[in-house]
Amino acid sequence: MLVPCRRLLAVLAIAVLCVAGAFAKKITVKVGGTGVEVEVPDDFASLVESRLPEIEATLAKNNVTKEAVEKAMGKVNEVYGTLRENGFTTDRPFTVVQNGLDDFASDLRPAIANAQTQQNVWAEAWIGNLVPGFHFGAGVNVGVSSMNINALKDAALALGIDDAGDVPDKLVFPTITADLRLGGIILPFDVGFNAMKVNTSSLGRFSADIEPVGFDFFTIGGDVRWALIKGTSFLHPRVSVGAGAYYTKGFVSVSDDTAEAKLDFSATTFMLNTQASAKILFLVPFVGARALFAKTSVDWNVRADWSKILTNDDDTGLLKDALSWGLLPGRFSGGSSGFAVYPQVFAGLGLDLFVLNLTVSGSYDIVSQILSAAVSVRIAW
Repeated sequence: MLVPCRRLLAVLAIAVLCVAGAFAKKITVKVGGTGVEVEVPDDFASLVESRLPEIEATLAKNNVTKEAVEKAMGKVNEVYGTLRENGFTTDRPFTVVQNGLDDFASDLRPAIANAQTQQNVWAEAWIGNLVPGFHFGAGVNVGVSSMNINALKDAALALGIDDAGDVPDKLVFPTITADLRLGGIILPFDVGFNAMKVNTSSLGRFSADIEPVGFDFFTIGGDVRWALIKGTSFLHPRVSVGAGAYYTKGFVSVSDDTAEAKLDFSATTFMLNTQASAKILFLVPFVGARALFAKTSVDWNVRADWSKILTNDDDTGLLKDALSWGLLPGRFSGGSSGFAVYPQVFAGLGLDLFVLNLTVSGSYDIVSQILSAAVSVRIAW
């Protein structure tokens, strides 16, 4: 009976220590010129260690005493032992926030590349020459692409942004592009240019449906296509190969009155593609494939008033002290960058109605498994 009892006592001891916030790391902090050993929850201990010189300078500037530091950190550890009781779904909010934003950054990279290639899609694999022939077109392209934001929601909930739980795990977001395509001069090629600006705050119902999430980004780009088959025979079959480049910059954020997580991103993408089309009366079916070579950078930043987030108590003075000194980090950041190749297949149907050109297209990213679609309306000649 002694062995089981000892095991039971050990388990109970561990449970008591956990509740008391004993999963902490002892860190030596200089206070008043003397090293003071304080317990910091290991959930954010690395953030404190990385900023010790800055924290110690703040403590010295404000003449903070050893007793004040120990008292404030005692309160922090006490609160950490009751997070579940205060409605938190995790007892490691800093870890969940950092992992969630890192994971979302990974999901964001292919989403950016897929949104870029929904722009300036034309049904005809080659529109003809500007000289001779005078072939050109310009109009508006409206597309949709999907983005998995489940990881962003996890981070937001760990920051106490409860409304984020109502946002769908997979977000289908719009792209609205102005584009222009000009036929080549003498040689069988054409060139396209496009520009896009999207801010969800101006999208009315869509903006309301995804609150408190928002994003804002712009894209510019261009491409050139060379006709291998010019389409002069029956059904006007045309085959082209092409290359293009796109640049995108913007941000995604989720916030409320007490916290904000913001991810700033930029992406440079080079594209190689091939496309085939035919013409049956006024219908222009087409198919193609693309390879996207994308270099993407995502940097995230968090600001959080943990004195309001971590506890339901009204007495948050000690937490505010720890926050103001940096011993409870109110701001932290991270990010990643990388290069990836995204193979896509695409297809669609165009309607050539005199000077009005309509195109419906869809694409599928084979690696990232992202579906995208677009509808274009243009004046074309």
